[in-house]
Amino acid sequence: MPFFLCIFICRITWYNLSNTPMRKNNIEIILVPIALTREGEIAMEQAVKFQKVFGSRLIIMNVIPRTRERTGIFRKESPAMVLERAHGRLEEFVKNYFGGDLPDFVRLHVRCGALIPSIIEASKEFSSQLIIIKKSKRIIGKFAAFRRHNAEKLIGQSFCPVLTISEDFTHEGISNIVMPVDITKKSEDKVRWAIFLAKRFNARITIISVLDINIEARTSLAYRKAVAIEDQLLAENIDCELLLITETSGVLWEVFLKQAERVNPDLIVIMTHEETILFGDYIGHFAREVIHRAVQPVFNVVPRVGTLFEVFGEEWEKTEEKDEEGNVKNEQ
Repeated sequence: MPFFLCIFICRITWYNLSNTPMRKNNIEIILVPIALTREGEIAMEQAVKFQKVFGSRLIIMNVIPRTRERTGIFRKESPAMVLERAHGRLEEFVKNYFGGDLPDFVRLHVRCGALIPSIIEASKEFSSQLIIIKKSKRIIGKFAAFRRHNAEKLIGQSFCPVLTISEDFTHEGISNIVMPVDITKKSEDKVRWAIFLAKRFNARITIISVLDINIEARTSLAYRKAVAIEDQLLAENIDCELLLITETSGVLWEVFLKQAERVNPDLIVIMTHEETILFGDYIGHFAREVIHRAVQPVFNVVPRVGTLFEVFGEEWEKTEEKDEEGNVKNEQ
């Protein structure tokens, strides 16, 4: 059987799901790529926490290496047969995790090919609003875990936010969110996501602003931006706290993570790219270090068209400045 046919067989059952209209202001579809290991169970457990809050559909996905038709001693194994067996292994693994049956909100998906392109393609096809992965420092096998460079590639290329989790994931839910201040002009998407998540989880937000130059703190851009974010959160009736840290001797990401450890949040929300330098799958140095070194789950917002407004839609249009005729004014 030609290889393209096995891909078609895998996709055909998903037509209705990927073409289902999405409700506004919700995370309708969460893609959960997993390995059939304990790390996959950790990713599913975190995904279920989000599913309970948002009522999402979970697409639990396993990627297997591309295979060619092979002839064994007793039978001829086609790519379609390989795919079918992989789907059976995934189904058994997920059913065991859920106690023997698949919940109605879970759908299974197996795809042949390279790991990161397969996940990105599936995310686009199913219009997922969030991807949840378990990051790993261990190298178990080519497709077994999200090693450092694989996690970076996925986040850098994703068209929706990516939640990265480590061993210390959120068991009891999300009650405290930490957000660093970006002194660039495009952090609004990150702030909106933080507000959205805080409202849905009924969580408080701690804003951490690190001043790494020797000037009066209250005259700095970092302070003014942090206060503006605090005002925005208060206007949304969100419990929040602003921490302004002056530290000129340490590395920015180290200072931030040290303060985040003191707050002990359930989630960190960051913008993944240097917001004035966005190309390819480039991820800013600060974001890269936070992603890989934070023990808490990290909600990575990519400053790319399509990562935000498909979720928020009309809710955030109300905050835009409009002229007397109701038209949105352009920023100068």
